[in-house]
Amino acid sequence: QSLNETAFQTDEHTSFGWQLGRLVQMGVKVNFESYYNKIRLSRLRSEEKLANTFQGYMLNTSVEPYFQMAWNRLTWEVRVPLSLLNMHFENVGEDKDFRHDDTYANVNTTLAWKVTKGLKFRLRGGSRCNFGDISNFVTSPIFYTYKDATTKGTGSLTNRNSLFASGHLDFHNTMDGVFASLMGLITRSQTNSMSQTSVSDGDVYNKVSKKKNTMLDKSLTLNASKNFRSTDTSISLMASLGNYHTNILSKDNVLKLVNDRYLVNTRLEQAFW
Repeated sequence: QSLNETAFQTDEHTSFGWQLGRLVQMGVKVNFESYYNKIRLSRLRSEEKLANTFQGYMLNTSVEPYFQMAWNRLTWEVRVPLSLLNMHFENVGEDKDFRHDDTYANVNTTLAWKVTKGLKFRLRGGSRCNFGDISNFVTSPIFYTYKDATTKGTGSLTNRNSLFASGHLDFHNTMDGVFASLMGLITRSQTNSMSQTSVSDGDVYNKVSKKKNTMLDKSLTLNASKNFRSTDTSISLMASLGNYHTNILSKDNVLKLVNDRYLVNTRLEQAFW
């Protein structure tokens, strides 16, 4: 079996900004992206040849106006990304077309505060969308060696909508060589489908179900370092803990998956000359 892909991508972007007085600034960012993909799958086994082709394009036109106010040590910014998504994918082997034309709107806001010299605090929150692509429709290879099962690939467009909030505390003292940052993040995402791979006595196949999946991700990360210029030595510490909730699909039953993550990493570096 073999897989061959041809892809072409363009990305054009520009931005405009206006200073409205001493405290207020506004502007807009414009971005246009185009993607073309053609995926060819083929298989030859026991003189039997099977082939399929997936091809199509995706156009993403986005406009992001923003508004910013800054006074003393406080800065507040609001961004409103607006996207127009146009897709057309074709499954040649199955003679099926998929078309998707829709608009998406999000809101993001940031509040930054310079507490003292070298100490900054930032709060962020908002929403965002993530889109799938042609690979969502080729979820299975054309041939599984396990059980000698054959499939032409199935799938559906994945669309993920997320709400997030984060806090970031940053401190640096260049003279003393001390740097530290603490970040907390919580994200709640929802996708439009769930997939599973099933194995039976005579078949192996991938199935996509239109079941919404809600994921919750919480994390807290600390980064700190200290430079000793007299000995050209630096010591750093990275510690992270997180909790992740999602669902998995098993024999059409939805099961909850909980994942706790803990990570501690230290590093010592020294320049000998």
